[in-house]
Amino acid sequence: MSYLHLFSIIDVHLSCAAGWVRRCTSLSALDTVIEIADILQVDMDALVGRRPPDKELKIRNYQLHCLVQEVDQLPDEDQKALVILMDSLIKKQKFAQVMGS
Repeated sequence: MSYLHLFSIIDVHLSCAAGWVRRCTSLSALDTVIEIADILQVDMDALVGRRPPDKELKIRNYQLHCLVQEVDQLPDEDQKALVILMDSLIKKQKFAQVMGS
């Protein structure tokens, strides 16, 4: 499908379409939108308002979210070690809260 055909289907004026293609901003703009969706942990439809975002609670810290994805690929023994470490950090924080109350 040509750019002209695509832009006529989505009702974009030819002069706008020509400038858009000439500047080659379509890919960089799309990459930016995809990156924003990844950071916000939503799909493209939710990002542009075509449907509401999922109500499911997700990891709010983007860096932690990315690390969790990588950890999921580690061997089971390494994952177990990380679970123990994370559990101990959480217990330490809860203990500090109780002692501080």
